[in-house]
Amino acid sequence: MNRQWNLAYKGIDIPSIRFPLCDNSVESCDHVFGSYEVASYVWAGASSWLQVVLLASHRPAELLQSVDMMHISMEKKRVVEAIVFCGCWSIWKFRNDKVFNKGKQRKEYIIDSTIAYSYLWVSNGIKKKHMSWVEWLSNPLSFV
Repeated sequence: MNRQWNLAYKGIDIPSIRFPLCDNSVESCDHVFGSYEVASYVWAGASSWLQVVLLASHRPAELLQSVDMMHISMEKKRVVEAIVFCGCWSIWKFRNDKVFNKGKQRKEYIIDSTIAYSYLWVSNGIKKKHMSWVEWLSNPLSFV
């Protein structure tokens, strides 16, 4: 169950339990990071960039399970997981900007921000090897 539904169920006045960006579903982790069309767009963009198949699913846990089942080294799986987590962070920031700041960001920015955040995360987490920004853009899995 999601937090907003629980609050509404307990009689706490909230404007809506519907996801404010699409108004098609109750706001939940599965919807925001899985079945929401912007999330699907982000996972398709990340798949294309990584040149691996990230299974677009309706549940983020299934997305991470698909990373776990990839036939790549553990180090590469960690890089892909970092990119997935940064994708979730970017989607959440996009959602908050739209809801609280009436943001006018385009969904294409989410992929750019995912790439940038994941570069910072991975490049600062692996001290033994340095990868330039240009190398990261062209082939992030060659980092390990």
